[in-house]
Order: sequence, then structure tokens, then C-alpha cells
Amino acid sequence: MRHDNKEKNSTRVLFFLILYFCYCVTFHLFKREVNFAFYMLFAFMALAYYLTGFLDFKDRTLRIRDLTYSLVINVFLGVINYSFTHSKREFTVFIILYLISNFLKLILVNINKYEKNVLLVGDYEQADEVANTINQTVGYTCLGLCKVEEIKELRKIILDKKINQIIIFIETIKKEDQSILLELKLSGIEVLTYWKFNEKKEAKIDASHINEEWLLYSNGFDILHDNLQKRAKRFVDLTAALLLALVTLPIMILAAICVKLESKGPIFFKQTRVGLNGIDFTVYKFRSMHLHDENEHSKYSQGNCDKRITFFGKLLRVSRIDELPQLFNVLKGDMSFIGPRPEWDKLGRGYEDQLPYYKIRYLIKPGLTGWAQVMYPYGANLKDTLRKLEYDLYYIKHQNFALDVQIIFKTIKIVLFGKGK
Repeated sequence: MRHDNKEKNSTRVLFFLILYFCYCVTFHLFKREVNFAFYMLFAFMALAYYLTGFLDFKDRTLRIRDLTYSLVINVFLGVINYSFTHSKREFTVFIILYLISNFLKLILVNINKYEKNVLLVGDYEQADEVANTINQTVGYTCLGLCKVEEIKELRKIILDKKINQIIIFIETIKKEDQSILLELKLSGIEVLTYWKFNEKKEAKIDASHINEEWLLYSNGFDILHDNLQKRAKRFVDLTAALLLALVTLPIMILAAICVKLESKGPIFFKQTRVGLNGIDFTVYKFRSMHLHDENEHSKYSQGNCDKRITFFGKLLRVSRIDELPQLFNVLKGDMSFIGPRPEWDKLGRGYEDQLPYYKIRYLIKPGLTGWAQVMYPYGANLKDTLRKLEYDLYYIKHQNFALDVQIIFKTIKIVLFGKGK
């Protein structure tokens, strides 16, 4: 339920169209010149609104956090403008835009408010888990499970509970049951299979409930056979990695000095990871821990609470600076910017036997960041690894330029606001 992109994006487009119109009118009223700086200011405003979460309409409300962030953004823009024009009118322009943007969001979140009453249909051992996921999403409420033998009573259940969405957990539906479900669908009830629900609403693929037939006939997975798409992705990787390496070189030099001065040991941490086609490669990071024997510690990282992490190492991890050396892995061709995160070989080889279709991750290059990293919180057990695999499968099936851009922006958002691991 966290990935209703069409609704979110259409609302965002409408928000920016109206805000841009107001932006132009306000500048015209204050006799401000429309030039390159005018467009740069609006572009900065748009990016800042996205990164601060102002454009997240999922909460269906205007929060104090929104009011604070938008005030900071517009005051900052007013200061920038004032530094060039020395006119106090600049603050008035952006205070007006501050009021307009918040009033506009308040209107849009109320227009988009809705209540989805969901009913699960079928026999599924993890129905409780799906129900919890639905109930955690603003605007959605799961009102129960209708078992296969109760489908004939479905019309009555829907009327009594005012259901407007059905999720089906049945692989083979009887003909008479198909007629009931079709009639409900044609009457305006949204009917989704559990597998469609996972892709459309959760942006993941349940690895434990797909089979070879599903993989054979499922659409998507273009990245696996489209050579032009592969070459375009590699070109973007090379260009972006080279530019980013040049820009961050002073930061990397400073980080290397600090790592060396703080604790004994090498500057870089090297570890064997599983890459494209299951071939091992060496990944490079700035060392953020005191020297230790990997075999004597937990195979799962304890995150930033791990006592082995140095003081400066915590700063490196929070800022993601520790991962900048992986730009050289991208340049070498071991990794891509976007893709499944490469797993430590000692863990990855075990997952191949424990998790269904885990090896599909090896069909594309691992990435510095990925769909699983921006959609699922940090985890340290086999169940969390399975959940991340589901998001990785979704990415491999649906990979395109737009999805990659979305992942990059989500990653920037996480880095700037200290969310995620």
C-alpha cells in the first residue's frame, strides 16, 4: 500500500503546475525579472520540497513539520534573492509563496482523502501479515478474511462491511466463484489477486509464492535481454561515477586521513561480495570499525550500535561517505549505481539454498543503492533478507530510467535526513 505512484505523481504534478503559476504571478506583481535565476530558484524550491517530504501526500494531512520545512525553504530563497537585489520585497514574495504552498497542500490532501475497506478472499497462512500491512497504511482498513467456502456469501459481506477492495488468495478459482467476483468487479469493487496486490500496491514480488511458470509468462525483466538498455545503464554509471569521484575526491582524501589517524589498520575495508552471474568480487569501503576477526563476530551487522565502530566511523556511515570508494567498483564494472546490494559471500551462498529464486539477483550488476534499500528498513535476519529479495525482484522486473531516478532521489532523501541504514 506504500507505492501508489500514479496517485502521488499526478497530485505532485498538479501541485507544481499551480505553484508555478502562482510563482510567476507573484514575481510579476512585484515587478521581478523572469530570467535564469528565476527558474533556478523555482527548481531549487521544487527539489527542496521533495527532499524534505513536503510532497508526501500519504499522511493525508498538513503537518507541523511541513510548515517548518516550507518556511525554512522560502526564507532561505528570500535571503538568496536579497543578497543580490538588496530589496526587502524578496522576503514578501517568498512569504506569499510559503502561504500559497501550504494552503495548496491542505486543499490537495483533503481532495485526495479516501477510505479503502479491504476484504481478503481465500485461504492463506500469511493473511494476518498482509492485514497488518494494510492497516498500517493511512486510508486503508482490512475488515477480515472470506474463506473459499464462504464466497457465495461475498455479496452480503461486502454490503454489510461496505467493502470497496478485494484481495484474492486463490490460485484456481471455480467457474461459479469467477462469476461472483466478476459481477462485483463490474459493479465498482476493485478486485486484485494477491500477486498483483504485491506489485501494484507494495512494489514487491512475493518470492515464496511464484514459480517457474509465473517467471516464464510474466512480462517485464527487459534489463535481462535488452542490450541497448544495458549499454545505456553502463554509460550512465561510468559518467556519473567519474564525475562524482572527481567532485568528492577532497572528501575522500580527508576521510582517509581521519581513518588512519583514529585507529590502527588499513584505510580501506575490503570484503568479498557476490556479483553479476554469481561471480565474486572485492568491494571497497572506508574502514569504519576497529580491526577484528570477522569469524568471531555475528554474521549480521548490528548497525551503528555495533561497539566495533569507531567514533569517526559512525560519522562516515551516517553520511554514507564510507561507501564512496565503491565508485571505483562502478568504474571497474563490478557494480552499478542502482541494483541489488551485493551480499557478503559467506552469507550469499547460504541464502541461495535458503531463499527461493535468490540467484535471480545475480542476473544484473549489484548497486550502490537499490529499491530494497529505499523501500525496506535495515534488517539483520533471514526474514528481513527475504523481504529485501522481494523488492529486488520487483526492481529486476520493472527496471527503467524513471525507476532509477526515483531510487536516486529517495536515496538522497535518506542520506540528508538520516533515515535508513
